[in-house]
Amino acid sequence: MPLNSKRNQEASITISNEIVIKVSEEFVDLTGYYKEELLGKSYKELSKILKSDFCDKFGSVSDEIDVYIFTRSLEPREVIISKKIDHEKMNILYFFYEKENSRIENKFLYAEQLCLDNRYGIGIYSAPDLTLLKANEKYIYYMDEPFNRKENCIGKSIEEIAKDFKEDKIREKWTSVIKTGKTCYVKDFMSDRHGTGVTYFDSAIVPIDEEGKVKYYIENRIDVTDRIRNKMVIEAQAAEIERRDKKIEAIMDLADEQISIFDKSGRLIKISKVILELFQASKISNINDIKDEIMIFDANKNRIEFEKSKFSYIEKGKEINNYRVIIGARNFEKHVVISGKPIFDRKGNFERYVLIIDDITEKVQAKIIEEQKNKLEAIIRNMSEGLFTIDKEGNINILNSSAKDFFYNIELANKISENLLKVKFYDSNDNIIKPENLPSYRVLKGEKINEYRMTLKRKGLEYHFNVSGSPLYDEDGDIVKALLCTRNVTEQVNSNTIIKMQKKQLEAVIENISDAIYIADKEGKIILMNAEGRSLLSDYCAVKNAEDFNITKQAFDTSGNEIHVENLSLKCALRGEKIKNKTIIIKRLDKELTIRVNSTPIYDTSGNLIMALACYHDITDLAEKEKIIVEKYRQLEVLKEEAEIANKIKSLFLDNMSHEIRTPMNGIFGTIQLLEKTPMSEEQSKYITLLKNSGNKLLTIINNILDISKIEAGIHKLNDGKFALKKITDDIYTNLLESGNSKGLEIRYYFDPNAEFIAIGDELKLKQILDNLISNAVKFTEKGYISFRVTKVSSDNDYVKIKFTIADTGIGIDERFKSKIFGIFSQGDISVNKKYTGTGLGLSISKQLAMMMNGNISFESTLGEGSTFTFTCSFKKSDYYEKNIEVMNDNKISEDDNINNLWINKVILCIETNSIDKEVMKSIVERKGCKYIHAHNISEALKILNCNYVDLILLDMKLNKLEDFEKIKEMRISRVKGKNIPIIGMSSYTIMENREILMNLGIDHCISKPFNVEEIYNIFEIYL
Repeated sequence: MPLNSKRNQEASITISNEIVIKVSEEFVDLTGYYKEELLGKSYKELSKILKSDFCDKFGSVSDEIDVYIFTRSLEPREVIISKKIDHEKMNILYFFYEKENSRIENKFLYAEQLCLDNRYGIGIYSAPDLTLLKANEKYIYYMDEPFNRKENCIGKSIEEIAKDFKEDKIREKWTSVIKTGKTCYVKDFMSDRHGTGVTYFDSAIVPIDEEGKVKYYIENRIDVTDRIRNKMVIEAQAAEIERRDKKIEAIMDLADEQISIFDKSGRLIKISKVILELFQASKISNINDIKDEIMIFDANKNRIEFEKSKFSYIEKGKEINNYRVIIGARNFEKHVVISGKPIFDRKGNFERYVLIIDDITEKVQAKIIEEQKNKLEAIIRNMSEGLFTIDKEGNINILNSSAKDFFYNIELANKISENLLKVKFYDSNDNIIKPENLPSYRVLKGEKINEYRMTLKRKGLEYHFNVSGSPLYDEDGDIVKALLCTRNVTEQVNSNTIIKMQKKQLEAVIENISDAIYIADKEGKIILMNAEGRSLLSDYCAVKNAEDFNITKQAFDTSGNEIHVENLSLKCALRGEKIKNKTIIIKRLDKELTIRVNSTPIYDTSGNLIMALACYHDITDLAEKEKIIVEKYRQLEVLKEEAEIANKIKSLFLDNMSHEIRTPMNGIFGTIQLLEKTPMSEEQSKYITLLKNSGNKLLTIINNILDISKIEAGIHKLNDGKFALKKITDDIYTNLLESGNSKGLEIRYYFDPNAEFIAIGDELKLKQILDNLISNAVKFTEKGYISFRVTKVSSDNDYVKIKFTIADTGIGIDERFKSKIFGIFSQGDISVNKKYTGTGLGLSISKQLAMMMNGNISFESTLGEGSTFTFTCSFKKSDYYEKNIEVMNDNKISEDDNINNLWINKVILCIETNSIDKEVMKSIVERKGCKYIHAHNISEALKILNCNYVDLILLDMKLNKLEDFEKIKEMRISRVKGKNIPIIGMSSYTIMENREILMNLGIDHCISKPFNVEEIYNIFEIYL
């Protein structure tokens, strides 16, 4: 049948080089196997899994075959398999198409139900190859090993799984069904299955037709074992009856010495020899005489009444079969086995009774003796102690397994004298024992030995034995043998040796331990005191009991209170109390000691107090050292306080220095900026520029010196605020563009879009670092370019790490100075005639500031080619602008002198103590059309506020007294009442670096001296 496209979509597998390399999902659905179970299998392994050798059945490329394969759950699937060869890839594709309506569970619902019920064995075979397709547990149970398991029989032919198929009877029935196509029945078939006994069953083999020919054979097996066995029992009983009748006849003919015969009335007709021996014949004439003469017991010596025994069966005409009892009469006891049989006439009437009594007394006694002997031998053989006997010739008669350890290679020696040539024995004093003094010879001389210790040395090892022995006598009282018992005590001896050694070691450890050890028994008597314990007491011989400890010393607690003897460590432990790491003071006549005490009660396994243990650890030296340490610590605290005071003084000095230097600088810069606003000649303008540049350099030097001083003093702090990072770098780029173009340099600038965010950090410190790095690049670069790059390195939910890179083509850095570049006052050229000026503080300050900002500064440089400085720092993220930031960034006023009409007649109160700064500020304010009011201090300002309307307050922050700060708060309260006047702080103090303090004081904004005039005007723009 040719392949078609529809079948190509069915289940398939691909085999290459006889290995499965691909399995379709449809094939997984069809068989229930996982792909992993099939991939990598050879076609032979695949045939075994599917229980079908379909690969070997193909004749040509275009062939199709109709076969059964089996699923993972061993369900049969009738499929048409076709194959296709991919010559290019050398692969073979097999397609599996399941026949419609071919599943057995759907075809034979009745058979499926019978399988599930499992009352009858159901097996379904394919025709004509008789392959077992399906079977229930009952059917599989009838199979031989190993085919009585489902996985071993499903998919195999009947010839493989049925051992008796080759028998004529079975093969004949199946052949008949195959040939005739008719149902065949097999009745009472006997099978001996895998050791479980003979089984009988009835079998019916039913052929099933499809499309005119036999498709399946269904075999139904019914277990009829009970029926057959019942039939056999009945037949056996009939045969037994016949056999016994013949036996009775023979017995009647052969009346031997064991047989007695009674008539139906119980009269003794024939008496056996056994009864004659058991009873006096003259007294025994009927069954009643036996009843009066004997007592009957069971095997356990329990008395049985005659009427309850089977002797009563004689009168009743009932059969007795091997009835075993003990008969006691007069002064004897006999074990007998009784059997009896009634004899009936032809009409079935009881006529006579034949009684057989077998005396088995001797057999029973012999058996008892044998059992006792076996028990005794077993005891001797398995006893843990060695036992052996030696006769007078030295022959070893009895020897159990444990005794073999006592001898050397006993299998090769039959006499003890032969064994002694190989072994040497030693006594407890390690002396060699002479042969005549060995226990065996001593016992043969009549001596009894008990627990004699002997040591056997063999192959470099020692074995220790305890030997006991006793002579054995014959009937005449002569010694015939020696019985010896050996017990291997090697482990015990070795353990005792180890215990003794460990005890000595423990005693040595306790004796030499550095702590004092005292142990008292439950009565308080001292039973152990080590060397340290004795040395701790001035007269240790006087201490016999726990209460004697105060005889040679006095004990005090750390507060100086004397400790009563009842509260000492051993006495507490004897009361069941524990002491842990308690410090006491012991005062002796010669010295005073500081002791750390531990004590504990010691109990036995039953919880009874047996001892008390106390451990004294001398910590006198440690206590002295602790005193020294405490004193040193106190001195360090004093030094720390002095250092903190010195640091505060230094901080105050720096504040004063900053203010005293910056205040006149503010006057200078303010005057210069005001002069720039007036008409000047070209020469005057030139001088003003020189003055301005010199002032800027001087201010930079002053700032650097103050910064490095504050950093060294540890008082330099970051002032975090919110700012737009891109706005800051754009402004720096603008300044770089101006300074770089003035030297003819190419300026490159890149800002990573991912780095544009609102940062929380110290904006001024960031500008200071970048200005320093960029100004250095401009200063040391004469030609080429300067590159300024801002990139985002990483971020998380809270922080962003930014990298700033400044690269130039300047002079580079000499290798000699690279390790010193970040040092204080460090420069590449420090000669008097150096080309580039500077203090050498900028990079050192920048490095310290970068580290304060959780970052760092690094560089790479080649002399004559240029340098690349990399600055990293982390900023906290913010999601919004503050109003002041937006205004400061976007609302810069122009630099012309035009008067803002909104500012005319605005009143500005300036609180300033310096006369020069007062005049400079007056000019700055009035230049923009504002009204200027001056106050020398805050008290004066408060009076002015009570009499005048003020729009803005400029406050010099040189506050020397605590009440000055309180007055700022008072001024703030005043404006809260209705005026709401903005306060702008001006100072060069370090307090200006702490915005939180300023805001708590009521300061709205702050500027540092010296300030730029335009900065003042920007503030006016915000607050007026």
